[in-house]
Amino acid sequence: MGSDIKAVAQNSVPTLVKYANANPYPGNIETQVQDLLRHESVEVSDWCQLVDHAPEVQTLMLAAILYRYRNVAYTQSLQAVQLMTDTQRAELVREVFAGHNRYTPPIREIEHGSFTFDILLDQGAWYEVKRHRMLTLTTQAFTPAFGYTVPALIDHGGMRAEYEALMQDCAELHPLLEGVSPGIGSYILPNAFKRRFLITTNLRSAIHFINLRAAPNAHYSVRRLAARMAEQLKHILPEFAPYLFCDDPGDWREIEDRHFSVS
Repeated sequence: MGSDIKAVAQNSVPTLVKYANANPYPGNIETQVQDLLRHESVEVSDWCQLVDHAPEVQTLMLAAILYRYRNVAYTQSLQAVQLMTDTQRAELVREVFAGHNRYTPPIREIEHGSFTFDILLDQGAWYEVKRHRMLTLTTQAFTPAFGYTVPALIDHGGMRAEYEALMQDCAELHPLLEGVSPGIGSYILPNAFKRRFLITTNLRSAIHFINLRAAPNAHYSVRRLAARMAEQLKHILPEFAPYLFCDDPGDWREIEDRHFSVS
């Protein structure tokens, strides 16, 4: 048996493995953009900012709905919505969501309205956010640069000094590990450390996210994010506010006050 295996091995043709070499593409991009922003800053003016949306995002969504059910060009749908009064547009929104509840996916045409948020959040909440695959997520490196949160329970347990000493030790060890091998430093950072990331989402996916993550049984850190996103969406889309299903008993500030000593 052993001699047979040896013979097969000697007579076999070497197998070429495709795509086994390192792909230089991601590294090339990083190299090219290094000099574009020479003065990096970790300052954050607001931990959740709605940074981009179409000026007439409601019009775009309502026009897409008319387009679906009427045999007209999209430009005609746009014009029809633009000629509506505010009252007529609000009535159309109510008709679209008539009979809709939190367990029913909203109409697909509201995917034509998209929004981008710039967010700074602790790593523990980030793990909850990234489970929503319909969000487009872009993350920065996970480092101690943005500091960490202090849950109120740490203070209630009388462990603030020990907690902050541990966080400081981890922050000091991070660059030493990075010096050994870039990327390995994140292994030493607890979930309380913050990271910055972009979310781009359409309204349909945002409703799904807020519906789940603003619920009272959701993790308080991601619940605060869902409530804050809902607040900002309600500001630009007041007619859609009742259909975001953000039913935490308080707003995001109350969640912050209840659950964080430092955030």
